Amino acid sequence: MKHNYKLLLLALLCVAFTWSACRKLKDEPNTSTVSTKVVSTQMASSLSESLYGAQGGFSIEDGIDYPSNLDFAHKGKIKVQSNHHLVCGFKIDTTFSANFDTDSAKLDLWEKIKYEVLCTNSIPSSVNVNDSLRLVIVGGGNNITAKYGKSFLLKSLSPGQTGAKLQLDGKLNLSVNGTYKENTTTKAVAASYNFSLSALVIDRSADADIISGNGKFSTKGTYDKGTWNYSGTIVFIGGHKAKVTINGDVYTINIKTGQVL
Repeated sequence: MKHNYKLLLLALLCVAFTWSACRKLKDEPNTSTVSTKVVSTQMASSLSESLYGAQGGFSIEDGIDYPSNLDFAHKGKIKVQSNHHLVCGFKIDTTFSANFDTDSAKLDLWEKIKYEVLCTNSIPSSVNVNDSLRLVIVGGGNNITAKYGKSFLLKSLSPGQTGAKLQLDGKLNLSVNGTYKENTTTKAVAASYNFSLSALVIDRSADADIISGNGKFSTKGTYDKGTWNYSGTIVFIGGHKAKVTINGDVYTINIKTGQVL
């Protein structure tokens, strides 16, 4: 588990999500419904960043190891309820908030992270991760609110054994709402993605490949070129790939890179 939360990085994450949800879709034709492929592309990117920590944060690559890279570079409130060793009952309960105001921009950030090591027969066997974030950016003609929530249980399938496979279950949700300015025009955007992941088996010896498992998702949104409202399923097939069925269409995505193949 890696945490390297800097305010600038979080701001860029919010902006990146906003661009992915609206401006990256600028090549989509003006239709009433956004295509399943375009929505699947954003969905794949969101899953990749959340599972592999591309923007910092929890990563299945770290397994149930100690979160050795927790870094808040600005004022916040950090509470570590244990020593710096992976032991039964190790907890991190962190709340962080910050506000920045200038003549041209405003940023409000709130985040809460809870991390706890659980044990079986006095052997560390799983970690419980809960992460909630709310970020508001106002300035430059933009007024965007991004929210992110994650609740994961990652457990070893053979506690105490080196190289044991892992299993992940949990939920993930992301949303962005607000207005942004493109040239001289103010446009509105709203998007949400909700995932439920079940029995994802992870092989850390194979670059943290998710070799099996499944999930369900729902997503809806609107921007100046269309709207969407889809739900579907995800089947993880190994090789860092998964099959996504969305509104009857089937796509193969790369979970590690976030690309639609």
